[in-house]
This record gives sequence, structure tokens and C-alpha cells, in this order.
Amino acid sequence: MAIVALSFRPTWPMLKVVQGSYGSSESRLDFAIAIIGSDQVEDQDGRMLSSGSWNIRIHDEGSTVRAENDQQGAGSIRYRPPSPTDVESPGGCVIQVDLAPAGFASLVAACIAGRLPSSIDVEVDGLDGGADSRWRWDRSAQPALVVTSFRFELDLVAG
Repeated sequence: MAIVALSFRPTWPMLKVVQGSYGSSESRLDFAIAIIGSDQVEDQDGRMLSSGSWNIRIHDEGSTVRAENDQQGAGSIRYRPPSPTDVESPGGCVIQVDLAPAGFASLVAACIAGRLPSSIDVEVDGLDGGADSRWRWDRSAQPALVVTSFRFELDLVAG
């Protein structure tokens, strides 16, 4: 298994802010994303996961509700199976990461101003292969991949 760098282009953002009972709170940005470049991710059966829907959930590290992460790292990638009514769909993948409060606030402010990141780069541990930019995820052996690091690039407007 190798650490693989995948690049994504966000297509739409959604801000979720929830204050729950018993003092729980959640602040997160959700983006629909698409893989940039020739990288392909497939499962152990050869189904192309990169052609399905991908999302990234960027949680405010200061929230009490944080990214699901069973292992060490900046977050995780989990597979979301297709709905029972859409058997043709390959399903999708959800990346969940935590971002320090200052970085999270900066990203939210940029999105509110109408600027999306130009790219989101994620380093993932647990993929095999690499021939022809084709990466294999054995979901039966490893239900979640570890995100070792991530970064986003945001173009600044000089005025």
C-alpha cells in the first residue's frame, strides 16, 4: 500500500452549522468534488469509484462533532454504496477531514464571498497499484482509508 496524492476540483459548497442539545455543535463545509487529472480509483471488484459522486466534508476542529476517523491522520475516506433504486450507479466516496478553527473561518469567508478553492489536494494511505494512474481500494479489507494530509488552494483577488 502506498500514500497517494489525489487532486479534486470543488463544484459546489454547502455550509452546515448545527447547535444540538447537550452542548453539541457542528460546523462543516461540504463540497461536491471531482477528481482532477488521470487518476482513477477502483474497488477490489474493478468497479470505478472515481466515476461516482465524491464529496468532502471539512469540519471545524473546534466543533464537538468532528470527522469520523478511526485511525491516526487528518481524516478518512469512506465508501457510500448506491441507493437500492439505482443499481447502475457505482456509489460514491466521502472524504472527512478536520480543519483548525482559523483556517475553517478563512475558508468559510472565502466561500461566502463567492470564491471556491481552485483545488483540494488529499494524501491518502491504503491504495494499491499505480499502473496507468489506476489505484485499487480493497474495501473488504479496509473499509476506510486514512487521509494523511490535505490542502486547498484559494485564488486571492487583488484589488
